[in-house]
Amino acid sequence: MTVNFTYYQVYHGTYLQCENLLVDIPCGVVVVHNDKPELTTSVIVASGSYLFVYRNLKPFYKFSLPPLETNKIESDAWTRYKDMRINVGTLEEILNNLRLEIGRRRLTSR
Repeated sequence: MTVNFTYYQVYHGTYLQCENLLVDIPCGVVVVHNDKPELTTSVIVASGSYLFVYRNLKPFYKFSLPPLETNKIESDAWTRYKDMRINVGTLEEILNNLRLEIGRRRLTSR
């Protein structure tokens, strides 16, 4: 069994300053500058359904994103595909038709 770990690494030049384990592949990274109570820099990493805030190169806060409401047709299509009642071509056709009907933003990304 192979286990792949994802790490958040901070470099200063070519020197590795710190390394932190992430639970999932990161999908976004933002640097913010806080001015209260003192001037600090935080790094926010989006990974899975969480936002991880790192301050002073250490984990500071973990924010859980609220669950998304899934469209019933989309949920049914994924369930039928999982149960092998439809093939991948049919699943793609259902999702494309649904995307055209309700829009891409209304489909789940997770």
